[in-house]
Amino acid sequence: MLEPEEQASPNPPGEVYDLQAMIDDKFPSPVHFATFVIEAKKGDVLTANVLRELNKNKHSLLDMDDREELNAGTLPKQSYLFSYYEDSLGVP
Repeated sequence: MLEPEEQASPNPPGEVYDLQAMIDDKFPSPVHFATFVIEAKKGDVLTANVLRELNKNKHSLLDMDDREELNAGTLPKQSYLFSYYEDSLGVP
């Protein structure tokens, strides 16, 4: 059996994929990702107190979004957080 000379691509070249690239260039994504780093005020972040504070702050952010309070400046009052279902965990 012959070994492949190239690695398979999830986006092989072709008309459909070229069109998707054009769409991606012309229309901005409505979803933006933010990455955060957590740091404990003292020591280890994997302590009960730090994780409770993180959970409390997460729920506070979600509550503010539910009340449509995350807008700033001239942005309209609306929900800004993206909602999805995490299938592997079975949770929204």
